[in-house]
Amino acid sequence: MNYENNDNINKVQNKNTHKIAMCFLISGKQTLNHENYWKEWISKNESIINVYFHYKDYDTISSDWIKSKCIPRNYISKTSYYYVLNAYLNILSFALNHDNNNTWFCFCTEKCLPIMNPIDFKKLFLENKYKSIIKTEKCKWNVQYHKRANLNLFPSQYHLYNEPWFILTRSHGIKMIEFVHNQYKWTKLINQGIIANESFFAIALYYYGILGNEKEIIDSITHLTNWDQNSGTHPYTFTNASTYELDWINHKCMSVPNNKLKYIFIRKIDASFPVNALSYLQSFNPLHLFKT
Repeated sequence: MNYENNDNINKVQNKNTHKIAMCFLISGKQTLNHENYWKEWISKNESIINVYFHYKDYDTISSDWIKSKCIPRNYISKTSYYYVLNAYLNILSFALNHDNNNTWFCFCTEKCLPIMNPIDFKKLFLENKYKSIIKTEKCKWNVQYHKRANLNLFPSQYHLYNEPWFILTRSHGIKMIEFVHNQYKWTKLINQGIIANESFFAIALYYYGILGNEKEIIDSITHLTNWDQNSGTHPYTFTNASTYELDWINHKCMSVPNNKLKYIFIRKIDASFPVNALSYLQSFNPLHLFKT
């Protein structure tokens, strides 16, 4: 893991403007599904959004836009489905150091798409920039049988789960890096277990007494995901905007009460998903009356 500043990237000077760091973890073909759609969505708030990519091999990335947003090579960690935590921590560390104005850190994959329109997204950010949005709960698996994050080696109060994709505030992001340094042995143990990224953040937030604090945490899912139909370990992939897919999205979005946070992103969206349906998705998900 690398948590040092990098001289090859010009550090943004502090202009006292709160910003959002979009942190993408890409693998496979190292593309961003519907890149042009993402670029258009980001452009609506480009003055307050920085974009970062953690990747596999810079030299095989085909998109010039993605290449221009890549973090330095010395921040890159080898990843797999089971071991990806270091990538989170490295891109977070770089984004924290690159621009002191980065206030929110949104984690996404190449198969995520925004489902909240840019105007509402900016409004949500400005009203909640000092709150992380992350869904956590007690883990539901048998920690003696499933070695996820090696939770069996920790006291029961640390047997926690967090959604794998979420938003952290700057102060909480700093706490994550502090935890790595101050609790190195714990971090190593967690990281040696599989799928550590789905427990580490909840554990660190609990350790610092932040978890459950409504003044600092919105306990909500940020990324709409279809586990109703899945392959066991992977959620459903939206491919063709079929009646089933659009009806499912519509039902899930419209069933969220007005006093609860609306979904911000959706996953997994395949590259084959028709572009003309993307804007249609956002009409399902207005911010409405959500207040914190």
